[in-house]
Amino acid sequence: MDKTHIPKVTIGLPVYNGELSLSQSIDSVLKQSFTDFELIISDNASTDSTLKICEKYLNKDSRITLVKQNKNIGPLWNFYSVLEKARGDYFVWLADDDYWHPDFLLENVNVLDNHKNIVCSIGKVETFDKLPKNEIKEESVKYPKLAENYVMNRRNQMISVTFPVSGSYSKKIRQFLKNTGSNSRFYGLYRKEILQKCFIKNDFIAVVNAIFLNLLKYGDLYEVDKILLYRFNQGSSTTGIINQSRLYNKIPLGTIFPYISFNSWCLKNIGLKNVLRNLDIFARMNVGGFLFFGIDLILKIRNRFYKY
Repeated sequence: MDKTHIPKVTIGLPVYNGELSLSQSIDSVLKQSFTDFELIISDNASTDSTLKICEKYLNKDSRITLVKQNKNIGPLWNFYSVLEKARGDYFVWLADDDYWHPDFLLENVNVLDNHKNIVCSIGKVETFDKLPKNEIKEESVKYPKLAENYVMNRRNQMISVTFPVSGSYSKKIRQFLKNTGSNSRFYGLYRKEILQKCFIKNDFIAVVNAIFLNLLKYGDLYEVDKILLYRFNQGSSTTGIINQSRLYNKIPLGTIFPYISFNSWCLKNIGLKNVLRNLDIFARMNVGGFLFFGIDLILKIRNRFYKY
């Protein structure tokens, strides 16, 4: 592709040590029925063979651009680095362990083209998990390193991740906050300029939710009634909530109450009135965060004094 051509869509693929699954992700991009795109891959100073894989694809398709980070800049800034360099009208992130249906771009581009009130569109999502080696199927032979670790689990059920959000801003806030259990909605197709305005460069727990609360000021969220994204399900675990809170929260008591930075952001950006309207949701969120802290603390104590 002529590098002077401005593509309709920019795909950002931030990656760190993704050698096991990266090829599958990139292949799903190159098989898209919608072809007017650029793919920007940002390698966050990987220590495995990720960079070699990226360079192989770089020589294979002129629509691919590779950014090499000299040092690990952290996940948030790696995500922002590809957004910052985007040239397309629309933008989408792809995780290095996920992959797309061939019509992912086509379906979501049609939504944004035909509905100016939509700021983000995504399809339904099917998850896949790690499986024991004796359950690996022939379908994974194409990606041998991937096969050694996990393959798609077709027994998993389809899940809806975005729950279409529309209406007044106060109504959209509540609709969104009631369904924040999955971060898969983060991997939808956005209007790039709006996303750049809404992106938050201050990392804290639930920052993705804050970005979406910004987006909802500009429009609605849409879900295509079709499985378009296949996501690796890492599972939910409370292990590490203490370390995450120490890393992200700069506010006192942030370790004990992991969502305190998100609470503070909401008070400043969506207003006290909207926080009070959703006090039940914020209460459940913070009680849950406190319980996660307690469970993580017990696990750390157990691991310190009890060895298997």
